[in-house]
Amino acid sequence: DRSKTTFDDADDVDDELRMEATIGFAVPIVENGAVRRGGQKWCGRSGFDMSEVSLVRRQAQGKKSKRSKRGADKNDDAVGFGDKAVKSNTTHHEKKQQVESAEDSISKWVTAVDAKLHESLRVARIGGFDLGVVPTRDILTDASGDVVLAQVPAQLSFQTSTLSNANPLRAFVSNDFYRAAPWFLRLALQVLYEKHSGFETDLKPYLDALPRSFDTPLHWNDAQMRALQYAPLQDDVRVQRASYERLFQQFVKARKAGAGADSVAYEEFVWALEVVRSRAFSGESELAPFKQRMQLVAAVISAALGVVSLGIVQPSDAFNGAGAAISSLLAFDLIYPRVLRATSTNDGGRDAALKRYVLCPVVDLFNHDCNADSDVSYEYFFDRFAVRVRRARERVLRKGEQVYISYGNQSNDQLLQYFGFVESANKFDTFVLADSFAEFLQRLLPPAANVQPALDMLQALNLDSRGRVVVRNPLLATAKRGGGGVVIDDVLDKSSAVALRAVVALIEESVQVSVGNLRLLSVAGAADSKREKTALAWLAHACNAALDAMPTTLAKDNATLKAALDLQSTDRAQTLALQFRIAKKTLLSTIIGSLSTTTTGAGAGAGVGVD
Repeated sequence: DRSKTTFDDADDVDDELRMEATIGFAVPIVENGAVRRGGQKWCGRSGFDMSEVSLVRRQAQGKKSKRSKRGADKNDDAVGFGDKAVKSNTTHHEKKQQVESAEDSISKWVTAVDAKLHESLRVARIGGFDLGVVPTRDILTDASGDVVLAQVPAQLSFQTSTLSNANPLRAFVSNDFYRAAPWFLRLALQVLYEKHSGFETDLKPYLDALPRSFDTPLHWNDAQMRALQYAPLQDDVRVQRASYERLFQQFVKARKAGAGADSVAYEEFVWALEVVRSRAFSGESELAPFKQRMQLVAAVISAALGVVSLGIVQPSDAFNGAGAAISSLLAFDLIYPRVLRATSTNDGGRDAALKRYVLCPVVDLFNHDCNADSDVSYEYFFDRFAVRVRRARERVLRKGEQVYISYGNQSNDQLLQYFGFVESANKFDTFVLADSFAEFLQRLLPPAANVQPALDMLQALNLDSRGRVVVRNPLLATAKRGGGGVVIDDVLDKSSAVALRAVVALIEESVQVSVGNLRLLSVAGAADSKREKTALAWLAHACNAALDAMPTTLAKDNATLKAALDLQSTDRAQTLALQFRIAKKTLLSTIIGSLSTTTTGAGAGAGVGVD
């Protein structure tokens, strides 16, 4: 249905971190023991100069174009390079004052522009340090239809697309730099251009209301990072800091004088990246908005009428030609996206060639809950973005209680690093046991075990370094399957599951695994099979070892967090680190408990990884 395209949070995280990536942002607050933050999204224009966009916006609002007297905004962040933390000097009191001011200005701005909030919703402060959306009265939703919570014209948003390589910021940065930039950098450049354009545009209240400081691990010192008790996230933040420095150095070489780019310091550059990475969402890209297509169709028909009226061609020839042109246009819209999907070589998947990334005011006010029934969609025929509650089950959005949307299947690693909060009951959370399966195997087997034959086999099958070994809560998969016993695929990432079965087959059953029979190991065996039980027993042992290796216990962390909350601690990093490691230890405990009954009676073979 082209009338509505559903969007997910921009989630191409791990691959992009390895190239030039990073996300992050948030002014989180504690809510019932869980930290939540407000925001996500954005979208806009591509293929023409941003100065034209600003002019269109001013004319649409009936404003006279005039230079703003405001200088470059001062940024409260003092940013370091490389492995150094990006320090934030904004105080608790200053953050609260900014949110109070933003609540008032955003509420007025929404009514002034053509954006719409449901009549029973309002923008409100959440916990004093963030914004969210709450009902002013109970709103009943049921299965009879979607409830539209917000609608925002696409012209009020920023966007970039994998379908367009044009540089809309030709006066700001070089063409080569913009074209080579990943999506999040393109959007950050658009934010910076809008901010430094020197004109009072209708987006100024929105830009002024954006957070000025962030509580993500990017800003933490070494002691605060160690408090996570989780090396994978520490490594990712290290990569993130180096990535920001590299991107800024490239920006300095590519920026142009005269449009404000030369006044952008590293602090502000980082700020723009964090705004984008914490508030952007992605979805399938249309080749052109419906209105633009209709304008083109009207132009074709007008041309046909014109040549007929001038007597240049016969009416039948003119309208046959117009019909062929319109049919070709529609066929192109239908066929070209499918060709791109089929020929895409992006690691992001078959749809990677058709993505667009969006930051949309108002939409980014909705906070995240992994269980939310609400989502973001693009309404093709109206060229606007909408937040709606899906027609699913009868429920009530209670007066005064936040209305959430889901940012997608995000683990707490992603939520903390890129958004600045931790979700305590995150059903999509994961735990990284090792950076590669070879490393995982060497940790898993006893020192006296001969690991080399297994490593040689994994290398021959290209299974030794396909990425991190990641475990997740198996209850999500078993519930989707309608019950039954746990199998390796419910707990472990696909590549690691195949590798673990291969090692169990080699060590426990003396089965020589080759490319020819590897396919059989890609299919989960019966939950009660000896091979599956042995593999699960080894995995339970690995999870136990990871839990034991963490310096503090789950009980101690819960007590420490309770004391910090009781004292109303203003050390956001300490609170977030505690919540993060509590979530990770809870996840490992849940996985171990789920595997305990399945692995009972796994047989002598399980002893390889357990003794």
